[in-house]
Amino acid sequence: MELLDIVVRARSAITSRGCGAVSIGIRDGSIVCIEDFDAALDTLSEILVPDHLTLLPGLVDTHVHLQDPGNTLWENFKSGTRAAARGGITTLIDMPLDSIPVTVSLETLAAKHMTAEGSLMVDVGFWAGVTPWNLNQLNQLDQEGVFGFKCFLANTGLPEFPSVSVDILKQALTILKEFDALLLVHAEDEEQLNKVPSVSGHNYSEYLSVRPASIESRAVSNVLENVELTGGRAHIVHISTSEAAALIQSAKESGLKITSETCPHYLILKDSEVDDGATLYKICPPIRDEKNRNALWEYLENGTIDMVVSDHSPTSIDEKAVVEGDFQAAFGGVASLQISFPLAWTQAKKQSVSLEQLTRWMSQAPAALARLDSKGSLEVGKDADFFLFDPEATFEVKASNLEHQQKFSLYEGRTLSGVVEATWLRGVKVDYQSPRGQILKKSKK
Repeated sequence: MELLDIVVRARSAITSRGCGAVSIGIRDGSIVCIEDFDAALDTLSEILVPDHLTLLPGLVDTHVHLQDPGNTLWENFKSGTRAAARGGITTLIDMPLDSIPVTVSLETLAAKHMTAEGSLMVDVGFWAGVTPWNLNQLNQLDQEGVFGFKCFLANTGLPEFPSVSVDILKQALTILKEFDALLLVHAEDEEQLNKVPSVSGHNYSEYLSVRPASIESRAVSNVLENVELTGGRAHIVHISTSEAAALIQSAKESGLKITSETCPHYLILKDSEVDDGATLYKICPPIRDEKNRNALWEYLENGTIDMVVSDHSPTSIDEKAVVEGDFQAAFGGVASLQISFPLAWTQAKKQSVSLEQLTRWMSQAPAALARLDSKGSLEVGKDADFFLFDPEATFEVKASNLEHQQKFSLYEGRTLSGVVEATWLRGVKVDYQSPRGQILKKSKK
């Protein structure tokens, strides 16, 4: 065999061969062989992983709001991708809103690329947005390499990124089917939301009352109906209710092209722990009860929900209205990029979910969603993206120690299981100073 650049030897690893001891040979940033732990391999350098650590494939997070350019005090490419690398995430795909401008045209996509260039600690791709007025630009955006398209069925609060009607949803699915592109949908029903009396104040139960589970279920039903009518492909983001998951399960059984995701906050938190006025918990859709939380794990385990992603969506502390304690006034979203894997692992252990399974949900499945052929697992031919993880270690979350731009955290003081020790991108250890990340574009078939 030709001389290797690096050989990584680990007693505990999750690779295409399963779980066990391996040696991984790397050349030019790619995995060229996976052999037994003690295989004789000709290499320039070697990494011996300590026995208490597990070698895992780099995570792929397909739901991240980096908000750059424009809202860079909330998050930006440099801070966000540094946080990702600290958390074992080697690839992420940026959402099209919360930046200024939003990613809805060739010009605004170019602005994203220009801002990201030279700032990335990990690899980054882009989703584009669907609005009522840019349907004629979707094909051009696809040709420019976006990985798919995102729309909202509920008011975003952003004039530059309005929600779409069910009719526009159907048109978008029809158009995107022509070039086999994916439509991601924020599924909350605007018509029902508008019928619920608005409430304001400190009481979390009142906030839950204006966003009941039926609002998500109704929107998911509309998506499924139009996927069936058009034959298009759709992905439901941040599933928060077991009712919506049950609808998706039936749709999958009938053969519809539908996938879905959930997030660490829905898998860990429960409404009973949200104090009145604790607006850091303001998320749309909201945190629901423990029974619902446990059901989401069941739907993950039976394959209805395909993956776990962060939905990292930071804001300033002022936008969270912590002084007022008003759930309606607070901006929705939670920042968790750097700790998303430990968050999920902490609860996964309680649910008797294996590290291998969780890794598939947070690496292989998101990579498959975006058709990132070189990412998502440790196997021959893929990028040598990996991280070292101590599954038994614990740590206390301190926002001041996170790389996120905003130094506050919903999880402040919480003890989590699992520590990311180091991360490699295409065979090179991330030093958190040298921006080696690349801008990714969808492969043209």
